[in-house]
Amino acid sequence: MKVSIIIPMYKVEKYIEECLVSVLSQKGVDFEVICVDDASPDGCDMIVQRYQSEHDNLRLIINDTNMGLSSARNIGLIEAKGDFVWFVDSDDYIEEDCLASLTNKMMEDCLDILYFNKTYFRDEDGERIIKCNDEKKIGWENAVEGKELFAKFMSENCFKSMNAYTQFFRKDFLIDNNLKFFDGIVHEDYLFFFQCAMKARRVANMDKSNYYYRLRNDSITGVMNPLRKQSIFVNYCEVIDFWKNHSFNEKYSEAIGIFASHLYRQCVEYRDMYSGSDRLQFLDDACKCIYDNFMNCNYKTYVSISEEEMDRIKKGKSVWIYGTGKVAKELMELLHKLRISIDGVLVTKKDIENSVFYGWKVYEINEAPIPKDAIIIIASGKKFKAEMENTVTALGYTNFVHAVKN
Repeated sequence: MKVSIIIPMYKVEKYIEECLVSVLSQKGVDFEVICVDDASPDGCDMIVQRYQSEHDNLRLIINDTNMGLSSARNIGLIEAKGDFVWFVDSDDYIEEDCLASLTNKMMEDCLDILYFNKTYFRDEDGERIIKCNDEKKIGWENAVEGKELFAKFMSENCFKSMNAYTQFFRKDFLIDNNLKFFDGIVHEDYLFFFQCAMKARRVANMDKSNYYYRLRNDSITGVMNPLRKQSIFVNYCEVIDFWKNHSFNEKYSEAIGIFASHLYRQCVEYRDMYSGSDRLQFLDDACKCIYDNFMNCNYKTYVSISEEEMDRIKKGKSVWIYGTGKVAKELMELLHKLRISIDGVLVTKKDIENSVFYGWKVYEINEAPIPKDAIIIIASGKKFKAEMENTVTALGYTNFVHAVKN
């Protein structure tokens, strides 16, 4: 039986050699190593080529353009000739002579997936600091159905095996079930873990660390960016969609609920990192992601402003929103989508509960530092429209428009 170890590479010139050495030095099993250079701008490919002269089981695939980790892994899977597959990240390394024990376990128990632990490490000031293996030990080394072990993981609040590199796969299981990584996102491991667990007939767990994970501040998932924020919504929505369209017993349904809640909490945590316009960008990314990917329709808001009035807003030197209800919220999202900034939010009477609105300071309209040439957008339903317009005109502001609810 043969193993295919797939290693995507992008900007890892400093780390790839250590990874290769740990993999190529494995003994007691037939294996190939597939390095997928995802158009890396550094010298990753030259390092691999140097090792190819000594190892005929080392293959190099070079992408013309950067396609992302998911695509690189999927390409490696297509090219794999082994019976088993292990996705290893290029800045990490694997335990000495672990490949034989993983392969033997897969064959002995006829497994689709074998889960195992990882150990964290960090390089600081030229010194390697090995973090203790803090993964939970849950047993379950005997083969069970994927959903059964998934439920066990969730009941123990154990998310250790959500990473692709802590899972050892039977290749035919992945191919037969059309299991691959979701293109275009980070955090792709969460969804892949879930989808595989739902499909697997025989899985087992190994409470042993076979993988060393490098802690890096500049890694793909260590840097906050719009793609990272949007990706967690992809995971959450795909899980909810799968849950909604399949039937499960109470135990499995509860486990999926725990997993979905874990993803949802991450969505909330990411949201709470932002305020003001940055928070609106986060909400905008999230809404676009959900609508574009899961509702088969184009993203839109439910507040409209006439073309003439929108031209006035765009030309305004100071823009204020009057109102803090649902219309105001959707108006803010629309303005942010159009890259129109605002200066503040207005209310008729302020209290403690509405002192801040989506990260923006709220002012009472009769006390706000509004320039006389400012444009005020009245964001209200029909019930308060006339009253708010009277307030604006009574204070001497004549440059105002209405946000209309569709």
